[in-house]
Amino acid sequence: MKKIPVMHIIDTLNIGGAERMAINLVNGLANSPYEPHLCVTRQLGLAKNEINPDVSLIHLERKSRFDIVSFKKCLAYIRKNDIKIIHAHSTSIFFSLPLTIFSPAPSIIWHIHGTNVNKIPLLKKFFYRLASQNANGIICVSMELASWIKFLKSKKSLVWYLPNFISNPDINSNSDAVEIPNDGFTQVVCVSNLRNPKDHTTLLNAWKIVLKKCPKSRLILIGGVSEKKYAQKVFEQLKEPVLENNVLWLGARTDVPALLRKCQIGVLSSRSEGFPVTLLEYGFAKLGVVATDVGQCAEILGFGKAGLLTPPGDERALAKALIKLISDKALRNELGTRLFENISDHYSQEAIMERLFNIYKELLRQRATGLS
Repeated sequence: MKKIPVMHIIDTLNIGGAERMAINLVNGLANSPYEPHLCVTRQLGLAKNEINPDVSLIHLERKSRFDIVSFKKCLAYIRKNDIKIIHAHSTSIFFSLPLTIFSPAPSIIWHIHGTNVNKIPLLKKFFYRLASQNANGIICVSMELASWIKFLKSKKSLVWYLPNFISNPDINSNSDAVEIPNDGFTQVVCVSNLRNPKDHTTLLNAWKIVLKKCPKSRLILIGGVSEKKYAQKVFEQLKEPVLENNVLWLGARTDVPALLRKCQIGVLSSRSEGFPVTLLEYGFAKLGVVATDVGQCAEILGFGKAGLLTPPGDERALAKALIKLISDKALRNELGTRLFENISDHYSQEAIMERLFNIYKELLRQRATGLS
């Protein structure tokens, strides 16, 4: 039986939640009724090394918003490979939608990877409405976002909530050159790129409080620079004497699973989230976790049964929760085991990919019957 060609489109493969999820999804199309293709419109990044060999990759090297050469290259690829579905991630929807006006036109899914719906600028809301009303289907990584998108659209639409997942990581892989010191300190790790919604400032302020009660603790920051001005503020904060010897920034890494195995606690201090892949990574490492109650964090943490939840922007509450896990090894081990079990039961690759296949089937059915 001939497979149905599906092309995922994303702007970059820099290491981040949306990029990892796009790769996980396209890799997961192997041994399925769908033929996997991945289109990267702008620059390749470190995450490119995670693409399976059976995924056909096209890199457009788009230089500007209106790069006609890249557009024609992508359109030719779609026609040559008879792509039936375009699965556009995040802002790549604005490059992808014009591709569907040419015949034969593939169906298009917009996959939105998380945004705070209360802080979307008015102009951006206009473009969101435009995209949502022209896509054949929309996948959201949070229930809040799915509800907002359904409200935003003026016509009946196909909108799905689809949780993120990660494939079983190679936890036995070796870490890169920079090592986490093995000196008896409790290692607390935060995996998130340096950008404003991740709120490292509140985390670092909380860490000052933690150090007063738990001086033999170290905070490890893993993540690349996504917003330069924001990152500069974080780096300035790290120069404070109380922090400079107790916080280690490792930057963007490709060996996160191995690094997590050297830690005991995972933390996420975001002010807004969709469905953070980071919490899934913590769960596979069986870390005790503290996270802010935003997006789907509560769902992942079993609504407090598999991790501690704190209000966003509350450095004292965050510090209190961290101190609790640092001081109670039995509790963090118990929570880590529960989180691992919760992720294995509800967010496995098999379960989520089966839901995606059903979405593809419904989208193709609607197109075949002229309903979409």
